[in-house]
Amino acid sequence: MLAIDVDVSAGTELLQQIIDRLDNPRDALTVLGDLLGDYEREVFATDGFGTWATLDPATVRAKDCNRILVDTGEALRHLTGSPDISGESVTASGPSYLDYLRQGARGMPKRDATPTPTPAHLDDWAEGLLGSLVHGRRR
Repeated sequence: MLAIDVDVSAGTELLQQIIDRLDNPRDALTVLGDLLGDYEREVFATDGFGTWATLDPATVRAKDCNRILVDTGEALRHLTGSPDISGESVTASGPSYLDYLRQGARGMPKRDATPTPTPAHLDDWAEGLLGSLVHGRRR
């Protein structure tokens, strides 16, 4: 008779670590918050992935800046700063006027500062979360 002994202690230890991370998801949610902040920086750096209408020349002169949706920097700070981590969720919220910008109020063109993430972004986020849960990586 052939007997094969397999040491499963390393696998058991890894599974326990994953269970512990799932029981206390704060680190994983912090990773997600970082990914959301990176996403918002990308949104602003690319003018809404190229979807935002350019600024009127008079607006550029008045602002002395040609960055779309950046005047005081408040919206960008809110969306890329420390997110609210509560329970099993992470929220990065911007100022209330982002709703007006999204809808193009007062004749302004629509500019969504929080567009729906692409499948590629979602895949990246899933990979980051999985790495956090399985290996405890912060990114």
